[in-house]
Amino acid sequence: MQPTAVTFLLVDGFSGMVLSCLLEPLRAARDLGGAPVTWRIETASGAEARSSSGLTISADTGPPATNAELLILLAGYGVAEQMTPPLLTRIDHLARRHERIIGADAAGWFLAELGLLDGHEAVVHWQDLHRFAEAYPNVSVATRPRVASGRVMTCGGASSALDLMLEWLGTRFGRTVSTEVSKLFLYDVERDHAVAALPERAPVKLQRAMDAMHANIEEPLTLDAVAKRAGTSARTLDRLFQGHVQLSPARYYTLHRLKRAQDLLTATRLTQAEIAARCGYASAAALARAYRSAFGEAPGATRRSAQP
Repeated sequence: MQPTAVTFLLVDGFSGMVLSCLLEPLRAARDLGGAPVTWRIETASGAEARSSSGLTISADTGPPATNAELLILLAGYGVAEQMTPPLLTRIDHLARRHERIIGADAAGWFLAELGLLDGHEAVVHWQDLHRFAEAYPNVSVATRPRVASGRVMTCGGASSALDLMLEWLGTRFGRTVSTEVSKLFLYDVERDHAVAALPERAPVKLQRAMDAMHANIEEPLTLDAVAKRAGTSARTLDRLFQGHVQLSPARYYTLHRLKRAQDLLTATRLTQAEIAARCGYASAAALARAYRSAFGEAPGATRRSAQP
């Protein structure tokens, strides 16, 4: 069987954590699950790419695979300065040579500029959602962490990148492989899927409630206010969440805020007090208590494990 070839294109400013969440599952699928997969690292300059934390990754040498199936485009800080005609031309060329595309973190900006997201749903990093929507009105901007639309999949952060890669592995090589990979990383697929993904046929009122929660992280709404924005009662809202997400509205809202904190811990240098404020907690101590209860470790431990 001919191996499935994956191409990574790294743009300076990319998140090392997001890269790890996309690359390590491939390595685990090959080594533990026996998946016939290979990958190649390319960079915008053709030489080295520098991550947001200063980590440098060298481009692989040698000719690219002729049967490459998946292109993974990874970008982070400084997108505006790097959106040059030569780089856009290169991305367009690579996109034509691959069957499917993953745009991670800020990569959606390049894909949208090339028109590859027109008429499709897409997501970028949560800090850029409103600017992205204004810049590309032909793209339906989603508020959930990851989206698959057409041949393009997009995700907005590290945890959603891992979700997306596990889903792709399961589709390409079977659920047994993706399950073995998730076990290696002590990753609770069912719990994280419930937190991260909006059900495909979710009722409109449930979607409105989730959108209201996602848009109000720094100053969380009361559940009554969420229900009002969704056009329903608090009791009906609880039934919708329990029936479609298997979580109460309060638990979903809390876990979504904590997932946001997790992304900020791994992808930024913000202090824990600053992250607490951005995620609707009164203090770093309050965040730490909730974070430990949800994830089984302190915020500082998550940050240390993400450091290169």
